[in-house]
Amino acid sequence: MKKVSFQHKVFWGFVLVALLSLCLVVLPVLWNISNQFQIQMEAYSRSQSKVLADMGAAAMMFDQEESASLLLKSLQQSPDILRAALYKTEGTQQRLFASYGPAAPAQINPAEYQQPIHVPGFYRLVTPVTLDNNVIGYLLLDSNLVPMERKLTQSYALVFMAVLIAIVLASWLALRLSRSLLQPLADLRAVTGSIADTKDYSRRAQLSDDPDLAIFIRSFNSMLDVIQHINQLQQDKEQQVLELNKTLEQKVAERTAQLENSLNDLKSTQSALVERERLASLGGLVAGVAHEINTPVGVAMTAVTHLTYLTQHLTEELQDGTLSKSSLLKHIGELNESALIILKNLERAAEQIRSFKMVAIDQSTEEAREFYLLEYLQNIVLSLRPQLKKGAYQVTLDIDPALQLYSFPGVYSQIFTNLIMNSLIHGFAGQAQGEIRIEARLQPNYLQLNYYDNGKGIDPKIKPKLWDPFVTSNRQQGGSGLGTYILYNLITQALKGRIDLVEDVPKGVHFALLIPLTERKIGVDHHNNQA
Repeated sequence: MKKVSFQHKVFWGFVLVALLSLCLVVLPVLWNISNQFQIQMEAYSRSQSKVLADMGAAAMMFDQEESASLLLKSLQQSPDILRAALYKTEGTQQRLFASYGPAAPAQINPAEYQQPIHVPGFYRLVTPVTLDNNVIGYLLLDSNLVPMERKLTQSYALVFMAVLIAIVLASWLALRLSRSLLQPLADLRAVTGSIADTKDYSRRAQLSDDPDLAIFIRSFNSMLDVIQHINQLQQDKEQQVLELNKTLEQKVAERTAQLENSLNDLKSTQSALVERERLASLGGLVAGVAHEINTPVGVAMTAVTHLTYLTQHLTEELQDGTLSKSSLLKHIGELNESALIILKNLERAAEQIRSFKMVAIDQSTEEAREFYLLEYLQNIVLSLRPQLKKGAYQVTLDIDPALQLYSFPGVYSQIFTNLIMNSLIHGFAGQAQGEIRIEARLQPNYLQLNYYDNGKGIDPKIKPKLWDPFVTSNRQQGGSGLGTYILYNLITQALKGRIDLVEDVPKGVHFALLIPLTERKIGVDHHNNQA
């Protein structure tokens, strides 16, 4: 059996390593592309179904089939929607109320559509239509996935084409590398053979451009140099020691300057981390508030459409002379009801916008101002309502309404947003409900804040290094480990206070915050107390 040469072993070793690396890179990429496609497709269909269901609720409530049909016809701008149909609940049956696209079934059984139907090229989702938490009907939405799946197939083809090109390049590079790496070894073998034959120790091997081979060849040449230059090497070592002593003080000064520069870089990095966390929190706040405002605005738009229809109908009856007293009273009642729906939903949206405006402005600035602590924390909790609504999570504020601070509200917003989000992400993980409690008490020259939650608590393994950077128990889900580190720096640096983990609760966590305050920075609004 013919033995494989060392050069061929090196070549095939390079090729196999390259193939293995490509597999380790490409397979997760392909899996991620497919998984992201599934997640985005389901999220898009659910969000679109939820918006249509919310907007069609009022039309279904008032039996305005024409308004519902107009709403569904707006889907003409979405070429990926095949069919949409609204079904109104009448007793135990679901009657077709309005539809768009190919003929929809006259009736459906919602129990058969508890899970979405997903087959190649087609996705069906049935969403309940609710009004005041009561199911009044269902929305059936059929989506065409063929264009999206075609793009996914094209992505796969591009990835495989890139892999093929990478394999060809890897083979070419492996051949070049194997030849270039083994050539210095062949030269070294010729030199050693010549020295063994002629006993001429003045011969030296030529250095290679490769750093590793150069070290090996240099070591070989050094062994030859030892015989002729041992005394010279000793003198060189002594001279190096003398020069080192002379330059030691200079090196210490250089190292000190480097340490100072590193410390300044560390402080800059810390400020950048705090700013990034603030912007990330503000981005999440914008997304949540936008989603929360969408529902009342959608209901108000539907009610306005119905109001326009009623006004037009009333005008036509008045012009035709067919308007009776009973008809007028009926129209007035429907107009009042529609106006009330518009008013309530716009007030709800306005309340969310006011809260978002206050918290967002404070998070984007670092100016001190006077503010009532309870009212401000209520706005923070309101801005986090989209996250709190994902489960039965409650936030209780035990704070004097008249407690007024002169401080940096943006810092307080960042602190309590981080604490609440940590409870939702880590403390309440796997729990369908939970309670958060925030207390505020005045002490001499201090403001004492206590934060509690009844979640699963903190892993004992990370408690000793809780405030260190990059410490997290949720790294598999994308946790960075910077939340508590930034929280600690906000309290100790921005507010000059302290935060401690107090282990005095049977379940969950208890954080105790102590903020130093002067008489100028804290007080109680006595006028507010009298009111």
